[in-house]
Amino acid sequence: MTRGELKRRIGWYVLAAVCCLQAGFAAASGAWAATQSIDGDPLDIFVDDTGTMALWYQGVYQYYSEDSWGSVLMFDVGDGIPVTEKYGSSYQVGYGATAFTPVGNTKPNTWRIVTVMDAGDSGVTVTQTVDYTNGQSYYKMTWTITNDSGVTYTNCKFFHGGDTYFGGDDAARSYWNETLGMIYLRNPDVSGIMGFYGGVGSRADRYYGGYYDDGNEYAVNVGDLPNEADPNYIDAGYYLQWNRASLEPGQSWVITAYEKWTEAGNVQVIAPSDETRNAGEVVDLNFIIQNFQEDTDTFTLHAASDLGWQVSLPGGDTVSVDSGEVATVLVRVRVPSSAVGLIDTVTLTATSQTDEDVTNADSVQITCEGIAEEE
Repeated sequence: MTRGELKRRIGWYVLAAVCCLQAGFAAASGAWAATQSIDGDPLDIFVDDTGTMALWYQGVYQYYSEDSWGSVLMFDVGDGIPVTEKYGSSYQVGYGATAFTPVGNTKPNTWRIVTVMDAGDSGVTVTQTVDYTNGQSYYKMTWTITNDSGVTYTNCKFFHGGDTYFGGDDAARSYWNETLGMIYLRNPDVSGIMGFYGGVGSRADRYYGGYYDDGNEYAVNVGDLPNEADPNYIDAGYYLQWNRASLEPGQSWVITAYEKWTEAGNVQVIAPSDETRNAGEVVDLNFIIQNFQEDTDTFTLHAASDLGWQVSLPGGDTVSVDSGEVATVLVRVRVPSSAVGLIDTVTLTATSQTDEDVTNADSVQITCEGIAEEE
């Protein structure tokens, strides 16, 4: 679908520069910058004070109009026939959501942005934390939704997503992977994928990939995503949805999610979410192998740990995948007893047995935070 000439808002890089120039004034006045940024490689991330985001991957912006990416929170209040309240980032306001009220937007360290927003005068606060590890092709989002009112809210729903511009070419198609709980995009002119998925313990309840305008309507006005991904629609956006029956006074609802990009290649390797485990535990990681070649191929698999932790492939070191299809590969990792406080990166590489130039890899991090309890 033709959308005409690309209309951009004020450039985020320019805005970030202005914020830096005004830093001295902001510090003196106690004010906080409207936009915070993470200058990384290959990701550069920007967040405004309502949670709307912009992101560059390898120097190319990934959301339409640079910043068509944000959140929607809705919940019911009242007895009898409840009233639904819905709040959103500045991007979603145009679709009928009431804008979050900015409370604070800070950068506690080089690789983290914390944005705090109120849902009107409901007493509900949304804290969005963006974390990035430099050098990685993914970043983590955490939303902590806290009810500081004296009222119980019901039928709570949280949405995040928007309109994409994958690889600088507005021609992406959407797909769903059930194993990873990932909605992802592929662009015929940009090899690799762009994917969005819930973290461990935060698998999304519903999803949508397709016409970007419909995605926003589903999130803001319908109040439910349809669990559809339309690979035939070109110019796709994508969304995820999380549900909670109620949020009582004093309770917090924590949601984690990741967005990632993979390298170009006719075989794609997609890692699961990062894990936090204890020393002595065995971790089973489900990687996805997808074959974008015209013919069935068999791939040689290699799993490796940066820290030398014990890794294995219980299903064998080869996998055959039909054209356009996916296969799940289990990578098993044993966390050493001496690993407390360490973070390991586990990488799976798949290489075609027909053409060794058809190869790709993806990685997941495992954080060891304690010692496993003895049974």
